[in-house]
Amino acid sequence: MLYNRNWDRQIPNRSGDIWHIDNFIAWLETMHGTYDYFDPGCCLIAQYLKAMGKKQVTVGPNRAYFRKEGWLARFRLADSHVLPDGWDNIAVSNGTFEKALRAAKELRGSFSPEQILRESSELSFAHAA
Repeated sequence: MLYNRNWDRQIPNRSGDIWHIDNFIAWLETMHGTYDYFDPGCCLIAQYLKAMGKKQVTVGPNRAYFRKEGWLARFRLADSHVLPDGWDNIAVSNGTFEKALRAAKELRGSFSPEQILRESSELSFAHAA
């Protein structure tokens, strides 16, 4: 596989929440080419989560799985997280990062700022539980 300079690029984390649509869009803006939706370890969302620092990511329908860190890793337990509304649709309906970026911006535009903040805080709370 050829080296891609974007792999080492640090993506600004605008709100401190990897599940915030603005962080997803910021990452999409750095990506070019195509992705394979059907590869759960290298699909669009798995690549994003790896770029955000998650380890051993697998993505299924509307859910992402991560291998636990630290001493729990020896038991091969996994954390899981429900994907935010619309993210799976962004990934499944496209095959290029450019189309996914347009779809993500359309999704962001379909929510009011209050809805985005509420969804982000609900996801953060659910993930912490």
